Amino acid sequence: MRTVALLFCLLVPSGLAHASPPAQDAPGAAGMIAAAVRASGLEAPQQLELRFVFRGTPYRLWLDGRRTVAEREVATPEGTVRTDRLDGSSFTATIDGEPAALSSEDAGRLRRSLNSVAYFALLPRPLQDEAVVARLLGVSELGGQPWDTVEVRFREEGGGDDHEDVFRYWLHPETHRVGYLAYTFDTGKGGVRVRKATRFHEVDGVVLVDWSNHGRNGRGLLIDDAVAELEAGTLPLLSTIELEGVGVVRGTGP
Repeated sequence: MRTVALLFCLLVPSGLAHASPPAQDAPGAAGMIAAAVRASGLEAPQQLELRFVFRGTPYRLWLDGRRTVAEREVATPEGTVRTDRLDGSSFTATIDGEPAALSSEDAGRLRRSLNSVAYFALLPRPLQDEAVVARLLGVSELGGQPWDTVEVRFREEGGGDDHEDVFRYWLHPETHRVGYLAYTFDTGKGGVRVRKATRFHEVDGVVLVDWSNHGRNGRGLLIDDAVAELEAGTLPLLSTIELEGVGVVRGTGP
């Protein structure tokens, strides 16, 4: 899974249904998130462009305050290049400057896909969206070291299609970087995912992250059980998220 806040919430994967979110544990959780955003170099940037290649496709993200614009260039089977662009809630797809012929279903799928890549690339910045409700869970051990752990839920108003999702983030107590994240989802067959940071790309004060993506499919799965499996080495590796050619350009807009 609106302005920039809508961009962040649209891409949040669908999650298990829950009762109303807990009250925000401020300033504990908010302070942890703010420190993580500062550590990433993405705290309210002014005219910042991020560039990277993900699975062979070039992406560009423009950040200006709380506004975010995401764009990618995709090679089509017909030998052309389609430009997908998401500016807040506005999605367009063009070929040679002309609107691409897409069904509403295809347009929705492409929008969600672009939004998802942008969301995870910009973490932890999206956790400061107004629709986020964060709660500090305390210190937990994972991978042989302690982490500050934060649970994130979403308000229904402004929370996007998947406002019932529940995420968990593990923040390093000294560097404040996100080392692990996990979430459950209910779309399709449902499932649980746990991501582990495998590389930090540091470019001109900005940090983007590569991940290994582990999990299982099925309804009713729990984050705690998946994390225990990850620790035991029995949670399957489903994919890797690796960014290439990471670049930062300052002073440019979309």
